[in-house]
Amino acid sequence: MEVIVALTFLMVALVGMFSVFSSSNRGSLDAYRETYGRSIALEALEWVSGLGYEELMAAKSMPNNPIAQRLGLEEFFPIDSVLLDDGSTIDYPNEYCQFERKIQLIHFPDDRIFLVRVTVRAKGEATFRRGSIVLEKLVGAEYD
Repeated sequence: MEVIVALTFLMVALVGMFSVFSSSNRGSLDAYRETYGRSIALEALEWVSGLGYEELMAAKSMPNNPIAQRLGLEEFFPIDSVLLDDGSTIDYPNEYCQFERKIQLIHFPDDRIFLVRVTVRAKGEATFRRGSIVLEKLVGAEYD
């Protein structure tokens, strides 16, 4: 009888430990994906906001503008490489290929401000706990 009680106790403890390890592994994977997703969003946000108000105005008003084409406004694009200003490309690490990014420019003409919104979502089987990562930043015109 004592052996059966001990085995039952051992089984309950092992099931509990397995559950904790499994949950910990999922949490680590979620943190890993969110870290990459945030870095992808932050990179785009800083690059786009660094263009300044006038460049963003040109990109928003002329869809054939080279910058507008590079930004791929209003559409999700896979993250595989980046086109630099000199025309060369740099490939992203494989970890970035599991994400898509969308850049939106929301214009407030009365205030001469753009709200730059970058949304990153996982594609395929990869997911974020919250669905997607969204970062925003205001870019305003310089006043004299």
